[in-house]
Amino acid sequence: MKLEILVWDVNHGNSTSIKLPNGKVIMIDCSSNPETGFSPVFATKRLWNVNRLDYLIISHPHMDHIRDFINMDQLDPRVFYRPRIIDHNELLKGKTRNDLDVVEKYIEYDKRYVEPLTPNEIPTSSSWSGDVTIHNFRLNGEQSDFNNYSSVTFLSYGSFHFAYGADLSSDGWNNLIDQEGTKFTDRLAKVNFFEASHHGRKEGFNTKIFDYMMNPKLTIVSDKQEQDTSVSDRYYKYCKGWDIYNQNTDQWDNGRRVVTTRSDGRIKIEVEPGNGTTEVGVYVR
Repeated sequence: MKLEILVWDVNHGNSTSIKLPNGKVIMIDCSSNPETGFSPVFATKRLWNVNRLDYLIISHPHMDHIRDFINMDQLDPRVFYRPRIIDHNELLKGKTRNDLDVVEKYIEYDKRYVEPLTPNEIPTSSSWSGDVTIHNFRLNGEQSDFNNYSSVTFLSYGSFHFAYGADLSSDGWNNLIDQEGTKFTDRLAKVNFFEASHHGRKEGFNTKIFDYMMNPKLTIVSDKQEQDTSVSDRYYKYCKGWDIYNQNTDQWDNGRRVVTTRSDGRIKIEVEPGNGTTEVGVYVR
């Protein structure tokens, strides 16, 4: 049974859709592409022919992580995970008309999803997610840097271990390691595919995580063209490389250490464990 992960090209932003082997569909953040109008919500709905998300994870409600929330009624999530302590009035401050509509939709959902989950509805349970394990970690309490409300999501299937860093800052990584200890670092140690925090920029880069992340194969960066602050070369130093199939050129690119939506477009990962091994295919388009 196959696990599919799609990192959508949403310019400066993040939106990742995931289909579990048991058929459940997840989104981690949901920005859209403001230049092309591309909507990952509609793309997920069409691609996997679903009318509901089983699980929506919003790492933190910055516009470049929730811009497509305006369309979220199309997927009507069953479970909604997000930071709960952020003041709604703070989210509304200074927003333009278009952004205000998005934030108001987010707040509507934040107010609606308040009922506790039953044991069978909890996405971190094996009865829900099957052979895939899902864990979210975030810093406790109020944060002076809004990016540090970000949750880090870990997803594992066989020997494939994926981490999504959202917009966590370098200091945020340090604080999360201190707060969670081995619960966090033991998961970090297994990661071999990493979606870089803060769009691969220097603010999110932290060498300490690679003291624990011992076997990273590939880093994924989701950002727009020509970002002066990109530090993809620093991630390159720590990754061992993976073979990437380019669907536009119909060619393999062997030993890639970093892929980016700005130069590679949409990034797709397919994972199939079996016979004691785990096959991982990475495709760009």
